[in-house]
Amino acid sequence: MATPTTSVLPAMGFGVFRYEEQAATDAVTSALSLGYRHIDTAQFYGNKVAVGRAIRESDVPRDDIFLTTKVRHDRLHHDDLIASLRESLDKLGIKQVDLALIRWPSPEDEVPMAEYIAALWYE
Repeated sequence: MATPTTSVLPAMGFGVFRYEEQAATDAVTSALSLGYRHIDTAQFYGNKVAVGRAIRESDVPRDDIFLTTKVRHDRLHHDDLIASLRESLDKLGIKQVDLALIRWPSPEDEVPMAEYIAALWYE
């Protein structure tokens, strides 16, 4: 079973939707320098490499950053969800996220909620 982190969710977060490439890196770098400690991203955004670069190159220790990602409804089958999260980690260039969100439930319950919630507790 996965071990939940003990990170505290900051009261305010910085979302990176619509930022591309260098703009995403610059935005996250600026946000961290201004005191943001929660960065919110998703695979759908297509900027994880740039976001990860900003986090890794920041003077802010990774342990001080609360990082959220989201899984799309078309990746909710157990193996797809695990692959999606691993892909996120690879693109971000980090070992773990602090919070993984399901973007929205499976349309028409095509994938039972129990399947994708159980997938989040893997070893």
